[in-house]
Amino acid sequence: MILKLIKFIFPTFLLNYLRPYWNRVRMIYIFYKNGGSISYDKEIEEKVFKKKFNEKTVSIVCRSFREFRRWHNFGINKNDILFKWLDELKGCNVFLDIGSANGLEGFYSTFRHNCEVIMIEPSAWSIETILKTIYHNKKNGKIKKKISVIQAICDKKSGFKELVTHIIPKPGTTENSSLIDLSIYQGDRKVTKISTSQWIKVISVDDIFYKYKFKKPDYMKIDVDGFECNVIDGAKRLLSSKYLKGMVIEVNDNNGQYILKKMKQYGYKKVFEFQHLKPSKTSFTADYVFKKQ
Repeated sequence: MILKLIKFIFPTFLLNYLRPYWNRVRMIYIFYKNGGSISYDKEIEEKVFKKKFNEKTVSIVCRSFREFRRWHNFGINKNDILFKWLDELKGCNVFLDIGSANGLEGFYSTFRHNCEVIMIEPSAWSIETILKTIYHNKKNGKIKKKISVIQAICDKKSGFKELVTHIIPKPGTTENSSLIDLSIYQGDRKVTKISTSQWIKVISVDDIFYKYKFKKPDYMKIDVDGFECNVIDGAKRLLSSKYLKGMVIEVNDNNGQYILKKMKQYGYKKVFEFQHLKPSKTSFTADYVFKKQ
């Protein structure tokens, strides 16, 4: 009734202008209503958003509304297989998070399972958010285990590539691509405008663990917007080893069959699937959960 009255009183152009602000206020209200809280860390000059899971409070730095929205939505959907999988990990000593964005899966893993985490993320804006979240929680004694942060593109082979951003470069931006590999990514990034670029380290998963000797992971998450096949092709030794118990990989209509074939070759079976959106004739995105057979 109230919404109908508002629509009747205010002109359409004004409603369209106010809608984003209304959505922000509404989301913050729901965040508080669900038991969340917001504080300000003067030392790092950032807002900290806290949520409770299983009687444990998880604190995440959010430097933009996009980062807050991602954190607000995290764990809300009861059908989200990724969150359920993270929640029920067994014997997790090291968690590998490839395509970390602002690090939600990695941070939740270390809070939930008291495990070490390796985060790999190319975006400078996301890296700053991750580092500030680590600092805030460490100084308050909330993170007990080591979190290793690698700013790099994960690919078939290690090297050096130009990373481009397709929208305004600010915290929460995740539309980043390797310039020479635009056709691989989900969506038509070949024709998408490039706003900024930087040269960045490229590293393969196998080099991380067999050249640089990081601790081998028990579980792995890969979410790199269609670049998943390249990541898998650079992880042959790890996938063939005895270490990985399971993983979640985001797939789309371009790479799903290739990933299923490769995982089967390495001895992994798909046990769950969660579709992000209702599939159409031209678009499909889902999380595939794999378990070592």
